[in-house]
Amino acid sequence: MMCPVCGIGEALALWENGSAPTECANPQHDLLKHCPDCGKLFGMDDIYCDEARCDNRELEAPPSTWADVDGGVQRRRFVRTTGWSLENHATARAEITPWNTRFSKDAGDTLISAYGRLYMDSDPNVLGCRGDGDLIEFQSARPMPWPTSIVAHSGRVAVLSRTSAYLLDATNLIDLFTLKTSSNAQIIADGYWWLMGKNGITRLKLEDAEAGLEPETIWSEPCDDALPPVRLEQGSIWIPMNDGRQVVVNLDANVTILEPLPDDEQPFGAFCTDGLAVLLSHRGESGSAIRVWKLSALVGGDGPSQPPCFWDVKLRRTWGARDKTAYVCAANGHIVHRIRLEQLTYRSNEISVAADDPLEDLILLEDKLLIRTKNGQFRTIDAETERSELWNDAWSGRSIKSWAIWGDSIVAVLPESDHCRIVKIPRQTRGFGENL
Repeated sequence: MMCPVCGIGEALALWENGSAPTECANPQHDLLKHCPDCGKLFGMDDIYCDEARCDNRELEAPPSTWADVDGGVQRRRFVRTTGWSLENHATARAEITPWNTRFSKDAGDTLISAYGRLYMDSDPNVLGCRGDGDLIEFQSARPMPWPTSIVAHSGRVAVLSRTSAYLLDATNLIDLFTLKTSSNAQIIADGYWWLMGKNGITRLKLEDAEAGLEPETIWSEPCDDALPPVRLEQGSIWIPMNDGRQVVVNLDANVTILEPLPDDEQPFGAFCTDGLAVLLSHRGESGSAIRVWKLSALVGGDGPSQPPCFWDVKLRRTWGARDKTAYVCAANGHIVHRIRLEQLTYRSNEISVAADDPLEDLILLEDKLLIRTKNGQFRTIDAETERSELWNDAWSGRSIKSWAIWGDSIVAVLPESDHCRIVKIPRQTRGFGENL
């Protein structure tokens, strides 16, 4: 299928195995919508499928790409690698490239990649970098407090600080809209910019924001402890909170309050995968819980679709998900649990991580786990064979503030004594088609 954005498609599987890509294959990686019936791809400004057989079926948008100051890992839990292969990568002995630019020592807590660019909190604005290395910094007309959250979606970059929210054009970081707010969580979905915080839940159409209009209040109760919200289906938003409350808001602004979690539980992660919604929570001092809903059940305000799974082990705040399988890690970083989300009663499969250098963060790259270890090393782990390979054996590891996948490389923010810098770490192989 031809990509509607870049025109590439003959050599690329843009639609296979019942799963559509979220980005086109060109270097800009523009986000794509797709028809859930026929799979046809569309640009982000399209709303309905134009195939007659689909009867104006509403298009589905991909999840937001976001980062916050709590960990800094790019929170798109499954990163496609269309256009390059982990097994057949041609950059043998590619050089690790440190950037010459120095940033404030307080910068670099939030780092994401989208549209072929990097976006990072700078001092105190947002910096963008294109694939050719050009730096673009958003120059505010007035000082902005440090960004605490960055979201890229629908051709925009949305930024939260402790007192403001602002919307930027993703291409050149032109300021489109600024709002005084004490929000601490946000999402862009289905043409709306949602904000959650001390004053409740508000939303604003993207075109209304650019016209300078004020957001509408959807729910006025404080939710300043909200986790990053999750898009469910047909424009509905799921907002779990640290105190155990859960709110679902549909596109018509109807609010549903779900039954709160028990007092001894605190959620720390929520995501959707293959028609399921998943909530991860800490339980007591050393336990954890996993709950799974079918999307239609959660949108309707119902309870989990099966009994929750309670574990005696505490989990790290990092996870990955693809299809109906989730990957979570024990707090000690030594074991990754592979969970069958449709059958939580089944014992999870365990993937071992080296005890002398435990796991710190993880994301999924196609069928591999990409992990950062406690010593700052990067490894890919085969979920079936547990074979662990260094991403680049020339990288010895070190302290890292944040990191993200950018093209076929990892970019990481490295703290120094009085500043921080960025390093680009390409995937390395012994030769074309040969693994490390």
